[in-house]
Amino acid sequence: MSIDQFSDKFRGGMRPTLFKVEGNVPGSATNSNDRVFFIKSSQFPASTVGVIEVPFKGRKIKRPGDRTFGDWTITVLADESGQIRRDFVGWLSLINQHQNIATEGQDFLAEWSITALGPDDKELDTINLVRCFPTEVGAVDFSYETTDSIAEFTVTIQYDYWTGGGAEN
Repeated sequence: MSIDQFSDKFRGGMRPTLFKVEGNVPGSATNSNDRVFFIKSSQFPASTVGVIEVPFKGRKIKRPGDRTFGDWTITVLADESGQIRRDFVGWLSLINQHQNIATEGQDFLAEWSITALGPDDKELDTINLVRCFPTEVGAVDFSYETTDSIAEFTVTIQYDYWTGGGAEN
C-alpha cells in the first residue's frame, strides 16, 4: 500500500475530542432526558473474553471463556448550581440510601450511549450500554490555589453489556 492509498483510506482519523454521551439519571430532580451533561471525558468501554487453560500432557491448551465488561468511567464538569452532581448522588440513593437499603425493583437502571462524531457532527460509531447504574460518584476537589478551571468529578457506572461498535445486537 502506498502512502497516498493509506492517506485516502485513513482520511482524518477518529478524533478523541469529537464525541457525545447521552443518557438519563433515574430519580433526578429535573428531567434529565432534556438535560445536557457536561461530560469532559469518556471512552468506549472494554470487553474481554477470558481464557480457560486446559492441561494436557504437560501443556496448556487455551480455549475462550466468558465475556466480561469493564467499568465505565466518565468525568463530568460540575455546573454552577451543583445540580448535576446531586442528580448522580440521588441516583445512588435510589439503589442504596445512606441509612437504608432501598433496592426494590429495577427503577434505578438506565440506558446510556457513547457516540464518536466526525468533524461535521456525523455519527461514526455508537456503543449502547444496557441496564446502567452508578457505583461511585467521585469527590469534587476545592482549593484556593486552583485558578482558571472548572470543578469536575468522576462517575463510575456498571452495566450488563454493550451493543453496537461492531458487536451483534
